[in-house]
This record gives sequence, C-alpha cells and structure tokens, in this order.
Amino acid sequence: MKVIFLDIDGVLNTPQTRAKCGKLRGVERKLIDNLRHVVAMTQAKLVLTSAWKVHFDDMMFPKDETGAYLYRRLFERGLWIYDKVGNGERGEAIHAYLAKHKSTITHWVVLDDEIAPDFDKVILSHLVKVSAGITRTPGSQVTRMLGVRTRPRKKESDT
Repeated sequence: MKVIFLDIDGVLNTPQTRAKCGKLRGVERKLIDNLRHVVAMTQAKLVLTSAWKVHFDDMMFPKDETGAYLYRRLFERGLWIYDKVGNGERGEAIHAYLAKHKSTITHWVVLDDEIAPDFDKVILSHLVKVSAGITRTPGSQVTRMLGVRTRPRKKESDT
C-alpha cells in the first residue's frame, strides 16, 4: 500500500484562499485536483496528519461541520481520507502509524508545508514540502517518491 501522509493547511489551501469553513480557511478546488491527479497516478491512500484530524472519528466519519466540509470537498473531487495518525507530535504519530502498518505499507511520503520539530532524518527523507499548496511540481515529486515514473510530455515541436 502506498500512503500520503497529508497535512491540509498549506497543502490544500494557501494564505490567499478565499474559501471559508466557519472561522477556518477552507480548501481550494484547484489544489484538491492536483492531489487527485497524484492519487490517480499512484493509487495512494490519504492518511490525515493535519490538525483537521480532530474533526473525524476513528472510522473516518466527520464528527462536526468542519469534518463534513472537508469530507464533501474531497469526495466531490473523487477523493477520501483513508485513515488518520494518532495523537502526539506529528513525526511521532507518523512513526507509530508506520510501525503499526509495516507489513502493508510499501511506499510513503509526507506532504506538508512545514517541517515539524520532531521530523527526524527518516521522515525528512520522505517529505515533500510545499510552499503555496500542492502544485504540479511537488505533485510530480510525490508521484516519483511513491514509485511511479511518468514520461515527460511531448512538446508541440516534438510531434
């Protein structure tokens, strides 16, 4: 199984995002579509590492309006959250998840806009850090890190 450990803020939204979810910044359709492209190419499962995880129960059903908002926005673009990491610091929670699922996870990547204080060398070697949401460039990097090689697009002059 391939896993994308997904942060929401800074990956599916930016400071310029106008969408709102209550008092929180919402998510952008364009950025969700970029993530959808990566998931379609890799068949990776999304595992939530974001603070947004508190809005989902252990079966990944929304617990409140914020969870329902994210669930709807992803689902309408053909995505859903497979699971979430447990409580604790982000790096620690990722390591615990990897240990618990070590027999099934073959490839993994952390998609985040920040480097958490407890990210060690192992996690940093799997980190794709985005600065303005997930665009095609970090999306291609995620795809490669999950073991999928893509052919470069032909230029019009090549045809």
